[in-house]
Amino acid sequence: AVVSTQSTGAIQASRLSTAFNLYGRTDLSEYRTSLFLLLLTLPGHGVFLAVKALVDPTHMGAPFYVAFFGSALVQVAILLGMSYILVSLSPYLRNMDPDLYSIPLLTALGDFLGTALLSLCTIILNGAGLFNPGQ
Repeated sequence: AVVSTQSTGAIQASRLSTAFNLYGRTDLSEYRTSLFLLLLTLPGHGVFLAVKALVDPTHMGAPFYVAFFGSALVQVAILLGMSYILVSLSPYLRNMDPDLYSIPLLTALGDFLGTALLSLCTIILNGAGLFNPGQ
């Protein structure tokens, strides 16, 4: 997507890591940034779907689009929460730099969650008879 869900998790992990390196702790005032990054998911994925419609005019149906946006929000919320957890664990992982391990883990988790959630949405919609691509 235009605004990759993995990059939102990496952005937040980097910000938290900087706060951790400067102050020795994560700054809990980063919740506003997390909320902004979460809400940034909607226009980013909207642009992605608009470009997809220009390239391939196959209509997926409103239930799919709702499920697509919902799964993207769930994915980003999990990634943002995991960024807090991974950066907070830094002192217990032999004082490793959080940037060195949190961003690759968040990217891998984002890939997995994106595939799993979108597949789950497709399976549920298909089982309910609401997934009719091209019709």
